[in-house]
Amino acid sequence: MNWFDVPAAVTERVVARCRVAHPHANLDPRRTALIVVDLQNAFMDDAVGHAVCPMARDIVPNVNRLASVVRAVGGGVFWIKNTFDERGAIEWSNAHAMLTPDSQARRVAAMSEGSRGRGYGPNSMSGRRTRLSASIASVHSCQGPAICRTGCRRGDSIRS
Repeated sequence: MNWFDVPAAVTERVVARCRVAHPHANLDPRRTALIVVDLQNAFMDDAVGHAVCPMARDIVPNVNRLASVVRAVGGGVFWIKNTFDERGAIEWSNAHAMLTPDSQARRVAAMSEGSRGRGYGPNSMSGRRTRLSASIASVHSCQGPAICRTGCRRGDSIRS
């Protein structure tokens, strides 16, 4: 299911800049990483989530399919999970302070190490995210020029 249509104006800008509508169509799969950000129960499971994004549940089959293909052709798959710990308490202090006490407690419970909220399927490699940026040093070990990123808060994007 493709629920996102790229506006014509965006396609026109890409073609004007890159001369093709799909400038990343020829990625070397062995030098490409798929990074899945925040696709975890804390954002998908109503029972344990603190900020449930229903659309995230809808993309799980596609993300799993994409991860299988990337692995099969020799690329890397990285799962980044939002984590609440001492560092996260500092890095997210502003956002955390804006929540009600009940919402704060639910977020801590959903994002703490070992909680059901941090769970999600089989991982190739996983990292902890305690700040807004999901960049991790281990991604650079794949020696690839391209990083494909997907997750529950943003659409698919490619960084090169």
